[in-house]
Amino acid sequence: MPSTPPEPIHSTEDRRNPPITTAEVLIACRELAAAGEPVTRRSVREKLGRGSMTTIHNGVREYENQQTPSLPPVELTQEDQQIITELGARALTIAAGRVQHIHSEREALLLANAEATEARANDAIAAAEARIEEAQQQALIAEDARQAAIAEKDKATASAAAAAERALRTEGQMEQLASRNAALTARLHDIEQELAVSKTRIELEIVGRRQAESELATATSTLAALRETQQAQAQAQAQTLAQIREALAAEQALRIEVTHQRDSSLAALEKQQHELAALTTTLSRREAAIASQEASIRQLSLDLASERDRVTQLTMIASSTEKHAAALRSLEETIAALASRTEKHPPEEASQNQQDQ
Repeated sequence: MPSTPPEPIHSTEDRRNPPITTAEVLIACRELAAAGEPVTRRSVREKLGRGSMTTIHNGVREYENQQTPSLPPVELTQEDQQIITELGARALTIAAGRVQHIHSEREALLLANAEATEARANDAIAAAEARIEEAQQQALIAEDARQAAIAEKDKATASAAAAAERALRTEGQMEQLASRNAALTARLHDIEQELAVSKTRIELEIVGRRQAESELATATSTLAALRETQQAQAQAQAQTLAQIREALAAEQALRIEVTHQRDSSLAALEKQQHELAALTTTLSRREAAIASQEASIRQLSLDLASERDRVTQLTMIASSTEKHAAALRSLEETIAALASRTEKHPPEEASQNQQDQ
């Protein structure tokens, strides 16, 4: 830290009052000694209530010299002065080198800590991005599986329609054609409603998936076309029923075989319906898996934002570290300036000692 500037010779109070003399300081010292109080520069200043600390210092020193026997002056040869100067310069050089070494070690340590922290943050960011990419791949895989399930569902629906058509061709189902046709129509209506509900749920959960919307629209159109086809088939089958009734007397021997065919067709139809229900359950599970993957992606995005905030904080810490390093460099410059100033201008007390000698 910067050194404190030397105290001015005269304070504000000294400028208002006349300066004290060395004689006044000596008198104050003798009065303090007579009163049994310690004679110090502070006690003399308090007793006088004013005065320059330089004058008080010189007066107290003169009083102390009067109280002790004077010692013979010590004469320093030019070689002694050179040795003292060299020792002082060497001490300053050692101190400056030590400060520089401490500064270098601290700066290297701070730099290493900052680099290590930044490396850890970069690794965390890379890992988070890898997890996000993996989650996105899994979401794409789940989406492909969902599309395959929809295709299988459409195929099963077509197979069920074909089985129903084959079953309706049998003589045993001719009498129940109208009621079964109505049941199939109601079932198709329920399927359309379920598909509409599924479509609405998918649109709410997966916004922007135009491909899924297009496929659902295609499936709806296919179901509508299938319904129209079944209605046409019902009309054709009504006509066929009239023809079969005309030839009923000739086909009595074939009733048992037709009955077996009907049972087989019904079993196939039930099997197709079970497969359709299983495919619907699989589709629901795939959609739940997609929702879970999207939630994981959102969480990973939040983690990535948190890691980026941490990197920002570390960057601020590094900036603060640079400011501390600048403060240390300023301290070194101040020490160097003080050392140069000390070499050029010796302390006031040393100069006063030389004058006294």
